[in-house]
Amino acid sequence: MDLAVIRQMYAAVLSGDVTAARELLRARPEHPGSLETSVGWTVHFLDVIPLYEEERDLQLERGTAALLELFARFGVAREVTPRRANVVLEARRAGRG
Repeated sequence: MDLAVIRQMYAAVLSGDVTAARELLRARPEHPGSLETSVGWTVHFLDVIPLYEEERDLQLERGTAALLELFARFGVAREVTPRRANVVLEARRAGRG
């Protein structure tokens, strides 16, 4: 991936156009966590997922793997999703928490 594409992604994120940034990332699925630029730079991407208080407490008590397991079970996307369900409360309602 060249520097021009990284600049496009950066501009898209800064402008709030998450869809455009997501599409640029999907163009390179072989390395979803990082991209190698044409000038030899490696750009690493991290997930930032806002947590509900109960999710944070679960992560602190039982570890990140337990929280990620609930995210997978309830289909939490690896992106910011406004008004997403609280997976800890959903698991309690389902009797699996």
